[in-house]
Amino acid sequence: MENVQRWRNALEQVANLSGWPYPSDAIVRSESMFIQEVVGVLFRKLIDTYSSIGKDLVGMVSRTKKVIELLGLGMDNARVVGIWGMGGIGKTTISRAVYDCISCQFEGYSFIENVREVLEKCGLKTLQEQLISEILMEKDLKVESNSHAVHMIRNMVCHKKVLIVLDDVDESTKLEKLVGEHDWYSFGSRIIVTTRDQHVLTRYGIKHIYEVEQLREDEAIELVESKAFGKHRQMGGYGELVRHVVKYANGVPLALEVLGSFLCGRNKDQWESSLNRLKKSPLSEVLQVLRISYDALKSEEKDIFLDIACFFKGKDKNDVTKILESCGFHPIIGIDVLVQKSLITISSNKLLMHDLIQELGWHIVCEESHKEPGKRTRLWCDEDIKHVLMDNTGTNKVEGIVMQYIYVRGLDPKDIHLRPKAFTKMSNLRILKICHMHLSEELKYLSNKLRYLDWLGYPMKYMPSTFQPKHLVELHLTYSSIEQLWEGTMV
Repeated sequence: MENVQRWRNALEQVANLSGWPYPSDAIVRSESMFIQEVVGVLFRKLIDTYSSIGKDLVGMVSRTKKVIELLGLGMDNARVVGIWGMGGIGKTTISRAVYDCISCQFEGYSFIENVREVLEKCGLKTLQEQLISEILMEKDLKVESNSHAVHMIRNMVCHKKVLIVLDDVDESTKLEKLVGEHDWYSFGSRIIVTTRDQHVLTRYGIKHIYEVEQLREDEAIELVESKAFGKHRQMGGYGELVRHVVKYANGVPLALEVLGSFLCGRNKDQWESSLNRLKKSPLSEVLQVLRISYDALKSEEKDIFLDIACFFKGKDKNDVTKILESCGFHPIIGIDVLVQKSLITISSNKLLMHDLIQELGWHIVCEESHKEPGKRTRLWCDEDIKHVLMDNTGTNKVEGIVMQYIYVRGLDPKDIHLRPKAFTKMSNLRILKICHMHLSEELKYLSNKLRYLDWLGYPMKYMPSTFQPKHLVELHLTYSSIEQLWEGTMV
């Protein structure tokens, strides 16, 4: 009897709902305009509801609002929305917040995390079974085959208003076999796909794409405070240190959370020590997340990425393209792939890269030889370059040397005397940029594979007679002592 009475009370409340009166001035205000007005009111109420439950998601409320706007809730047509950005930028957090906020409006819903990882470990059928089970609300549902699952999904979604979130999708995911075609869906169904690779979205015909922005400085400070100081959130003299953390993480929530949590409860000396250590040893938890994008690249794309990270960040795209082409790469498509995978950006025709992603590139190169820089493919740190050229420790592994500063820290240029024999072992050197380094004896060898040569203050009158720069595309010998390229006659 108690249940019957509850039903009666609920039905009475429903009957008393007034709703919105349809306007009599239908000529002035069309039915579609009226629907839009109703949707707007509901949307504002929805956002207000979310704002009250998302207080701990620093900086995510505004980003969640933008995704919900893209979803176009209230419209009868189906829609697919993509959330795109680099690793650790907050794609999963945003999609989960949206899902928690709007799933109650759908007849069936499913949130599938780590699609890439599950697909790799368990296969497509596992993902299909999870999707069908969650929408039908049946535990441990099994399907006979991939094709049988696709048939079930089509029959299921064409009669239901569903919400599906696929988190961390990459090129290996065949979205057509997981969620089918766009025209299968109706009744206001929505699909959200998060990815690091924009090409995944364009390949599936997704037109509504939200590129996740980095956190603003005030949002980043708030996030660090929440993790490092807990509920108190009082920096009390840690303000400058917090700003160093914010500058290092450069708007990436994952890095801010990891660093803030690590520094929680530590004194100022420990904060300073930790921040100094980051210069040589980046956060492993963050690098692990970022490296997923690198590991998905083809071999040539990895080389282009490492060249940009070590040598060409901030350089003109056209100039870098010429150099990379001369190295036998295909940089036009390669650079485009890196942009789509959120590893680089292009602004004012300059190749740009987030500091943490650049650190990833440095870390990958350093892994080639932890103790001996001369056994790495690329050298960009002045101290490592000085060690290799003055102590003759280079090998044929070295492909590029780019000195960052005119003066090596702590040394007068006049005191830097490299050993010319150091170049003898570096037969695969294709990029060389050094400055003011004097020779202890005559230079007799430079790699014939050099594509880019920039030697500020080159100390000799001639190039080595053995040097045949048939692959060279760019040469800079500013403030040098050179009088002519070679002594004598050269073919």
